[in-house]
Amino acid sequence: DVVRWWALSTDWRGDVRVGDEILARVSEAYRKVRNTFRFLLGNLHDFTPADALPREQLAAVDRAFADHLTMRLARIREEWSALVFHKALDGVLEVCTVDLSAVFLDLSKDRLYTLSANDPLRRSAQTVLWQALHDLTIAASPAMVFTADEVWQHHPALLAECESVHFAQWPTRPSAG
Repeated sequence: DVVRWWALSTDWRGDVRVGDEILARVSEAYRKVRNTFRFLLGNLHDFTPADALPREQLAAVDRAFADHLTMRLARIREEWSALVFHKALDGVLEVCTVDLSAVFLDLSKDRLYTLSANDPLRRSAQTVLWQALHDLTIAASPAMVFTADEVWQHHPALLAECESVHFAQWPTRPSAG
């Protein structure tokens, strides 16, 4: 998966370079995405899509982030479709490191770790984490073929949708409104 990430993240319109430093950066990007998946799976162990709250019942911050996530993943899908692989992977990494890790996951940790399992504020955060896990696994799957499929295999609700992430359809989510 690391070598595939390097190949797809390389802008082939210029010189293509490889070396220890470049592969170390690619390995670090891969590790950050993989660790984001681990965090998502860990915080969704007691969650199924049936537990998801309707959009209008989400906390305001969760609703705003869900809308942001929908927009970002739609852009990543467009980049994959346009065969602009390096931009798609930049988008996947940015969603993991900036949008999720640096912002949303940090804001949600208290609710996820301290509230009771069925507390609406905890379920609100989990609803958005579920969207992130589902959609991000699909978005990362062209580059992280094995890792994305392992993620898919580790959540029963993903596996119930289809037997592999590579058979999954990109979600169609309504725009913010």
